[in-house]
Amino acid sequence: MSNVDYDVKMMVRKYREKRGLTRKELAKKVGCTEDYIKKMENINRQPKLLLFAKLCDVLNVSKDKLAITVKTYRVKTRKELQKKVDKVRLKKLNKKKSM
Repeated sequence: MSNVDYDVKMMVRKYREKRGLTRKELAKKVGCTEDYIKKMENINRQPKLLLFAKLCDVLNVSKDKLAITVKTYRVKTRKELQKKVDKVRLKKLNKKKSM
């Protein structure tokens, strides 16, 4: 198991439990399935960038605390990560508007 995998598993499970959320509740808040949360916690599934940002927001965890941000999303700084998250959110918003 790599450090990145450990960080994902620990972040999701630790902070979910700390906030008193079930997998089902967390999944509903971030917009994914309970099974997806379970896979992140148990078999090291890496969340997509936008889901990662939502998880951090819902779990009240700063993105810069996690080593995963640099390793998984290929960014060097917190500022780069935030720009990437904002870009993905804007793209998704524009896509919804055009429908």
